[in-house]
Amino acid sequence: MSGRVQQYSVAGGTIVLPGAIGTAAAGTAAQFADIWLRGFVVAVLSGLVLRSFSFERTGLNWDESLYLVMAQRWLQGGVPYVAVWDQHPIGIPAIFAMVEWLTGGGLVAIRLALLGAVAATSVLIYAFGRLHLGDHKAGLLAAFLYQLYMARPEGLVANAEPFNDLFVVSASFILFAQMLQPAASRRAGGLFLAALLLGVGLQMKYVVFPEAVAFCLMALIHARRCGVEMRRVTGLALLAMAGGLLPTLLAAGYLWQAGALPLFLDANIRANAAYVAIPISFVDLSHRIYASLRPLAALSAVGAACLILLWREQAQRHRTASIWLGVWLIAAGVDVAMPMKFWSHYFNALIAPLCLLVGSGIVLLVRRADRVGRIAAALGGCAVIGAAAFTLVTQAGVSRSLSGGNVPKAIAERILNGGSSGDDVYVVNYDPIIYFYAAVKPPTPYVLGIELAQYAISSGSAPEAELRRILARNPRWIVVATPSTYLFTEGFQNELAGALAVMTLDSEYAEWGFEARLLRVKLYRR
Repeated sequence: MSGRVQQYSVAGGTIVLPGAIGTAAAGTAAQFADIWLRGFVVAVLSGLVLRSFSFERTGLNWDESLYLVMAQRWLQGGVPYVAVWDQHPIGIPAIFAMVEWLTGGGLVAIRLALLGAVAATSVLIYAFGRLHLGDHKAGLLAAFLYQLYMARPEGLVANAEPFNDLFVVSASFILFAQMLQPAASRRAGGLFLAALLLGVGLQMKYVVFPEAVAFCLMALIHARRCGVEMRRVTGLALLAMAGGLLPTLLAAGYLWQAGALPLFLDANIRANAAYVAIPISFVDLSHRIYASLRPLAALSAVGAACLILLWREQAQRHRTASIWLGVWLIAAGVDVAMPMKFWSHYFNALIAPLCLLVGSGIVLLVRRADRVGRIAAALGGCAVIGAAAFTLVTQAGVSRSLSGGNVPKAIAERILNGGSSGDDVYVVNYDPIIYFYAAVKPPTPYVLGIELAQYAISSGSAPEAELRRILARNPRWIVVATPSTYLFTEGFQNELAGALAVMTLDSEYAEWGFEARLLRVKLYRR
């Protein structure tokens, strides 16, 4: 490696790199931009290969459908939490609404936006390895692994976690750059920008809070240890807090002027506290954790070994990286566990730091180890890539089985052909994307059936009273799936059965979901 040094600028700071890396990574601003442009194009093309089959597939996750309906109602003038209730912040519906407004598209446009987020995140991971860890191949391997593992069913859906990854990895890229800089060259703007990005992430989902605290604390502690005065460190901490809180304050201000601030606060504070407190059986807990970690077992095991390897390296860059990535991984683990429900898509938060650990560790072994070390690196790389490929192959039969027909869209088309007033459809316990496809106004803010079932304590709804209110409007169309995914009260079921008894079964559909459960979806007509 050349002994010359070059510099490149990140968020107002200057990082000194060895000459070969600096020449490859920076050179001029135009070269730097060219690297990002080329990387994004390559990432998008590879993402298309892995993800394009899913662009028009419904049923991936009904949370995504909820966000779509909320975004659609928002564009029609319905204020979030009033028109459609949800316990999450407004970040994802805002992205969906913006994409719908700009493109006029539906599900495909949302999935393309997700592709853009995953592609941008993989480019950031590549840049992290190339510029911060000083190895082009480490960044390339880490980015490839991220794309591969995010092509699992849990990563194909436009949920909060893949979008959050973009903001978390961006902030990590900026703040780790400051860890490599001499104290005198650091700029407050970099810390503020990183905190602002993490604040935007908080408006995707509040579980990103552990990463936000961990990243900013590490940057501040490192600044203090490098001799930055305590008064300046305190000022930087206040600046980081301001950046982190700004997006939430803006969201609260918008909802206050729209008259929805009390509902926003209730949904984001009380409802989430109640959600965390809802008990989950040991059997369900064990099953969810096992099912979620099994596809990530090889990545986690090899990642842990690579963390130890980085820590034992003599180079300060690698020692610093081991601390940063190790703390990031712990914070992501808290992120996953915080809601105490352990749904499989929560575990996406672990993938970015694990991929960076594996990419940097394996390439380091190949470059610096003896024959035994290189064999170990090859085995580790084969295990990680093989496990991801095995997951994609074994789950392809489930995810691609949705290509047999878009049941929610077929139901929506049947409703439109049969006639609708625009607010006479009620989806009881099935995919609420039917409201989106049919462009109808839901008869209740609780468009996810679970909010009138076992999670009614979180939503604060009165299920039986809400059902009576809906049925009093004499909806012309009612959609019911059996067996029910949700656990309704006996009173709710009796009320519903009485309403369906005087309606006609218009059509019936069969659909396999990701849980390998055959659903019979029935459309009733008055």
